[in-house]
Amino acid sequence: MQTGRFSMSLMAVIAVGGLGTAVCVHATASDAALAPQPEMPLGGAGAAVALFQPRFEPTAPQRPQQALAVVGAPWGTSFARASGGVTFWWFMSPGPNEWQLIGTVGGPVPRSGARFGEAIAAYQEPASGNSCTVAIGSPAHRRTALSVAQSMGRVDVLAIANAADPLNGTWLPVLPEDQLDGDRLGSAVAFADPGSGPVLLASAPGRNLGDAQDAGIVWVCSVSSEQATRTAFLSVPEPRPGDRLGEELAATGTHVFASLRREAGQVAVFTLDDTLSAPQLATTLSAPFKGLAGFGRSLAADGGVVAIGAPGDLDDEPDAGAVCIYRGSAPHDVLQVIASPVPGECAGFGSSIAIRGDRLVIGTAQGSDSLSGGKVFVYRLASIDQAAVLEEVITGPEGPGFAASLAVTPSHVLIGAPALGGVDAPTGGALARSLDESFRSPDINGDGVVNGADLGALLMRFGLPCSGPTQPCAPADLNNDGFINGVDLGILLSAWG
Repeated sequence: MQTGRFSMSLMAVIAVGGLGTAVCVHATASDAALAPQPEMPLGGAGAAVALFQPRFEPTAPQRPQQALAVVGAPWGTSFARASGGVTFWWFMSPGPNEWQLIGTVGGPVPRSGARFGEAIAAYQEPASGNSCTVAIGSPAHRRTALSVAQSMGRVDVLAIANAADPLNGTWLPVLPEDQLDGDRLGSAVAFADPGSGPVLLASAPGRNLGDAQDAGIVWVCSVSSEQATRTAFLSVPEPRPGDRLGEELAATGTHVFASLRREAGQVAVFTLDDTLSAPQLATTLSAPFKGLAGFGRSLAADGGVVAIGAPGDLDDEPDAGAVCIYRGSAPHDVLQVIASPVPGECAGFGSSIAIRGDRLVIGTAQGSDSLSGGKVFVYRLASIDQAAVLEEVITGPEGPGFAASLAVTPSHVLIGAPALGGVDAPTGGALARSLDESFRSPDINGDGVVNGADLGALLMRFGLPCSGPTQPCAPADLNNDGFINGVDLGILLSAWG
């Protein structure tokens, strides 16, 4: 195995291309570069990224910190990898305490120029476990190897029984395969979990509906251990040309959020039914006030909240950009709006977003000019009633492309940078940074003292799984591990009085 660990240095190499070129990024000893090795003829690594963190039973005697990183590299640089590829990286602590390259996979049905790996989503069961399901989009996939028709697109699903061994995962067929030329199926992928297991969402923003060119639809697919079966389409009433529904996707619970290219941007909100056969359009969200352009250019959802990016127009409004936090369930009201904390120093705040639990990360397209590096802002969103707290700022190298994609867990943030390596040979890469897994305050009710009231609040929630700031149990999950158990009780008792 090869390693991506860095130490004894304040600078970390984030991308090493096949030509031996290197780009540096301001980093710390906790940073690691996940980049194609010279022998891998891949380009654009980091165009899409995903993170999976195994969950362990609350009673487990040892609960190591583990993570699986999935990095899409959709631009092949040789005939062998011309369809694109995905690299897998594994982290464990205690243990090697470094990111190790497991290997690379290509699409099960390779096509030159398919851009396999341009969209990635990972799903894990709400309960503890070491298995996950990964969806990978190839929006430029063509019907046959010799086809000259427009991009039909394709989505592939990899069921991974052991996150430490993803190369032995099983490819699940996605049926029926009846996408049309020009659909660009797989431009975005996401998973919903209405309570009955994973539901795959895959957008086809190029689908024509009647006279509306590029109106777009979103596939809804139930996922079993044997296959993913399409059960319905999502579409909006009275579609318009150029809507491109679903270029960005996110989901939480039974609610699906799909971008719409209308006016300054909109987001269509759909509700899944029990049978997944008759989803309904619940509402359409627009920017909460004027002046927010590009609303819906990025989406992320988890734990009952959805974050919607409005990065603005880089040409007309270079310093614009905001992220709007909405309630994920009805009435889908706006909870807060986060503006760039460093106005004038970056452009396109909200170009990329990721959220997991109480961690919210927001990326910018670039610095204040095309030569400056973009930034990633790491926030703590402890409660829907509290403003997001900025904890860390990560600055990328010179040039655009840093933070083109983001993924986050309580312990890591993964930053995709597909343009690194130069215009002629953008091998790309990703930066993984370890996050401070600070405990929540044991003063659960916020009255300034840790006492019986806080103990009672914890015991009322004892034994419950917990994820996301909207969950009533969230304040009692003091170590932010997704469970309320004896560990949280110990933290509270240690701060008693």
